[in-house]
Amino acid sequence: MKLLKATALLQSVCVGVLACWIGTSHAANPILHGFADPAMRVWNDRMYLAVGKDLRAAHKGFAMPYWAIYSSSNLVDWKQEKLIDPELVSYMGKDTLRCWASDIAFRNRQFYFYFSDGGQATGVLVADQPDGEYKDVLKKPLVAPANAHQNLYDPTIFTDTDGAPYLIYGRDGHLAGETENRHYQIVRLNEDMISFAEKPRNLMTDQPYGFGNATHATDHNYFHKYKDTYYLSRDQMYMTSKSAYGPFSNPRNTGQPGHTCFISFHGQWYHAWEFADDQYGVRTYRQVMMTYLHYKDNGDMLDDRFFLKVGTCAVPCTQGWDKYQLVPCDLKNAAGTVDLCLLFEGAGELMHLDWMTFRQMK
Repeated sequence: MKLLKATALLQSVCVGVLACWIGTSHAANPILHGFADPAMRVWNDRMYLAVGKDLRAAHKGFAMPYWAIYSSSNLVDWKQEKLIDPELVSYMGKDTLRCWASDIAFRNRQFYFYFSDGGQATGVLVADQPDGEYKDVLKKPLVAPANAHQNLYDPTIFTDTDGAPYLIYGRDGHLAGETENRHYQIVRLNEDMISFAEKPRNLMTDQPYGFGNATHATDHNYFHKYKDTYYLSRDQMYMTSKSAYGPFSNPRNTGQPGHTCFISFHGQWYHAWEFADDQYGVRTYRQVMMTYLHYKDNGDMLDDRFFLKVGTCAVPCTQGWDKYQLVPCDLKNAAGTVDLCLLFEGAGELMHLDWMTFRQMK
């Protein structure tokens, strides 16, 4: 196998151990501190991001006082379009800390905001614009305990290629003391987006406990489609099916923990997810991350941080910003024409890159 050698002229004061940025067309990760449960949608050539706010790093337990919607035209500059107060929800009340996962949809010249009331119910608010006045049009939950077998977590809105809208929600797995497994739910919505066109159905998989296990029924679902294949995800794990109603099979892994979502924007797929904020080191104070997503020919999903890793090298300390050093790196050839991304790992201001070049090695 022939090797390519990359040579770069760099100046560096120190080398660290933690990655700082992936890609070249969106802002440095994390894109948001203190937020969780990201859901991305595209409307009018902008990316919209719905999130829930974690209260503070020092708080014990999950406490989320409000939701927020951000938007960006370039994934670099993010604007807060709206802060959504749970007081707008007739049955949640003031000072609630149950603003769990949400999702958004654009239809009928209106903006629909779906949300989880701490796992107790799934509701919907409606506005004329993303930054408009939101109204609780139903004055009750869209999905209440009476018809949901307590599967009320984390709504995902999915619109199929034929225009049919679906709501996916719930928990998947088994709880101690129960005789039956729980399953994520799917239901087709009517054109009004606030009522059901059918009874909810179980989303079945070929795994004994779905995305959960024998003692735990998990939430954090996400649902999307690529070409003719439907993807049902939970955090880093996903399964696929040729039908929106399943069954889903072939478990695979993106490698990213935490509530996840996937979407195409300007011809490029993206993956956003949440996990504990490294700055504070607590599970209940989270951050939102984003990176490029790629699909293999067989439909497997790959994040850029794992995509075609062709070489690594250590950059030595040059003892000054005015001192440069040549740093070579042998690269393994990849078939075809590929995009190469540079991933720098460390903390603080790592280095100054002056130039780089490629040459063929015998």
